Amino acid sequence: MQVLEGHTGTVRAVAFAPDGTLASGSEDRTVRLWGLAAGAKPKTFATLEASVEAVAFAPDGKALAVATADGAIRLWKVAPKRALATLAQKHDQGVRALAFAPDGKALASAGWDPTVQVWDLGKSAAPKALKKQDQPQLTVAWSADGALLATAGLDGVVRVWDAPRRKEQATVQAKGDAVYALAFTEDGQYLAAGDRTGKIHVWDLTAGKKRPVLKGHTWTVYALAFAPGGHTLLSGSADQSVRLWDVDGGRERAAYNWHKSWVTSVAFSADGMKAAAGSEDRTVVVWDVD
Repeated sequence: MQVLEGHTGTVRAVAFAPDGTLASGSEDRTVRLWGLAAGAKPKTFATLEASVEAVAFAPDGKALAVATADGAIRLWKVAPKRALATLAQKHDQGVRALAFAPDGKALASAGWDPTVQVWDLGKSAAPKALKKQDQPQLTVAWSADGALLATAGLDGVVRVWDAPRRKEQATVQAKGDAVYALAFTEDGQYLAAGDRTGKIHVWDLTAGKKRPVLKGHTWTVYALAFAPGGHTLLSGSADQSVRLWDVDGGRERAAYNWHKSWVTSVAFSADGMKAAAGSEDRTVVVWDVD
């Protein structure tokens, strides 16, 4: 286990590149890149004008998207570093979540306003908003084939959209507690949602039914990530814990209490061998999953 220190504010986001590089974004307004090999030193990739709320690598790892609390979204080429675009501020408030489409040609964003924007990166980065909702939409997730986009937020409603057509396909949860995190399995079978009370809801989209609720967290689930190639789910919560779940078996595999405050973000490496969690305690913990 490694404890990565250096941020001076809450770590709001973590993301792995395909080569194993880890990006972290913080309320200290910086994005840091961490090489996890022994002796590797972190570097400050960017310093922004507002708190960094979300980071996401493009599927090929060559570009990095960063969203901030002032509603801005920026794109960079990672190496050599070069600014690619500053996306027009279509969000009225801070952006909380970013997700690249699997082919890298689109970027979905959600935050503290009632809209989800889908940016077509192949056509001048012009966004198309999904149907506006009544309350903030705080989280987004793509299926691995790019056909589906899931959204959810403070209203507790979990929607699945036909991504190419930007049309709502199904409402898998019509009401519930506020949802802060979503994740798809790589095969598209399961969709998971973490809510304000600490429950994790799972839907089997192939069978068209809901799975048993995963219970263990005692406070808001802020982050979810499925392991590549499997049905192991990683969750991070305001109860300061990180948990691993066997979704097929509907049971908790492990619980870790490394952090001293809220866990705000989690991620798996591309090979599923490492995982990372960022926290309000200003640290990132990285560990070997096995």
